[in-house]
Amino acid sequence: MMLRRCVGIRRFSSVATDLPLAPVGTIPRGDADRIPEDVVRALDKFIVGQQDAKKAVAVALRTRWRHRQLQSDALRAEISPMNILMSGPTGSGKTEIARRLAKISGSPFLKVEATKFTEVGIYGANADSMIKDLVDVAVNMERAEAQKLHAAAARERAIDRLVDLLDRKKLSDISRAELREEIASGKADNRKVRVQLKPLSSKTRPTASNPEMMMEMPPELENMMKHLDTLMASRFSGGAGKSDDKTQSMTVKEALPRLEAEEADEIIDDDEVVKRALKNVQHNGIVFLDEIDKLASAGDQARSGGNGASYRKGEGVQKELLALTEGCAVNTRYGLVYTDHILFIASGAFHRSKPSDLMPELQGRLPIRVALSPLGAAEFEKILKDTDHNLLEQTSALMETEGVKLTFTDDAISEIATIAEQVNAQTDNIGARRLATIIAKITEEVSFHAPKMNGVNFEVDKKYVQQRLSNVLERTDLSKFIL
Repeated sequence: MMLRRCVGIRRFSSVATDLPLAPVGTIPRGDADRIPEDVVRALDKFIVGQQDAKKAVAVALRTRWRHRQLQSDALRAEISPMNILMSGPTGSGKTEIARRLAKISGSPFLKVEATKFTEVGIYGANADSMIKDLVDVAVNMERAEAQKLHAAAARERAIDRLVDLLDRKKLSDISRAELREEIASGKADNRKVRVQLKPLSSKTRPTASNPEMMMEMPPELENMMKHLDTLMASRFSGGAGKSDDKTQSMTVKEALPRLEAEEADEIIDDDEVVKRALKNVQHNGIVFLDEIDKLASAGDQARSGGNGASYRKGEGVQKELLALTEGCAVNTRYGLVYTDHILFIASGAFHRSKPSDLMPELQGRLPIRVALSPLGAAEFEKILKDTDHNLLEQTSALMETEGVKLTFTDDAISEIATIAEQVNAQTDNIGARRLATIIAKITEEVSFHAPKMNGVNFEVDKKYVQQRLSNVLERTDLSKFIL
């Protein structure tokens, strides 16, 4: 199979002209086989309006299902996902639509900001690091699923270890079966036991989203550093033959979950976890590229005499994204990942630029265009009334933990929506995000005094909303509500 360099991706990465596909059959654990109408209805529970955007992502999800049903490998290899470009003001639901879609489908999902990346060879996070981070997300998903699958067996083995430790101490003459029952039921929670535990460690690498990992390392160097860390740890612990396990004294209640985690790690086949994760990423992964308009804006300013350095960075990152969205192979610590069937959803407000200001080649990689409309008072009211787990429900639930029953009247909700629209019109328009700021201001006093209001029923009506926000509405400077 002929290999060629993948332009824009690290020098140690390569891409095949005839990319092999992972075996068919990877189905996300969510409802990936839902028809588009069902997906839109599911999104309607959390997002108000924006029907065009909901339909676009629903069709994209269904297209993946159709892709998996194809019997011809040759035909399947030719069909690429229809990547999406969303444009719309801040707070209109772009991120929420993508996030909810990933949750519905059970797909590995990663949200990144396009402005954080730099061109290859320049200090900073390279564009291919998003694929590495997506693989980490998938590995963690598969490991969590494996832990759930083996939870019962891991618990039994952990209880066996505790029985051995307690029985050795001869705390009583009860049988092992009775001792197991005491541990399982919680009756032995307060007993002390000395347990040999392995040091806590993460099986996934730090991601490029962390500030300390802004400079990416090739997988070969990562493996070398990992091996060096192991050798150094072995040396300082007294030699390779000695264990790093530490004996700690704790209660049975504290020891049981730690031992369950250890036993689960022993049961889980890491190779199988990685294999499933790589397959899941390549067939079902979703990357949400936010603030892509900032890359276009830099180019637009440069063409009119703006900052040339900003233009070069914006254009350079767009070139990096070309290879990823078209399909190439990215070298990760878990192996090669082919991006041919990863769904990319790019979004931006495009206040100072237009989607057409992006590089023509990148525009071609984002064939589905969706424009989201700004939200007003009517939409804000629906968000507060009709969506599942809305802000008012969340606020009331938090107050209930203090014994305070907090309710909002219909006229109060209408007033909140109207004020949110006014503040957005007079300051920066941040869309639905404004609601959280306003509700926090309205409930500030109640939240502060809640510990002393146990058993109180507190009703927020229109008059109370106006009273709490009267001083703010009288000001011309509403900067307090700018996030």
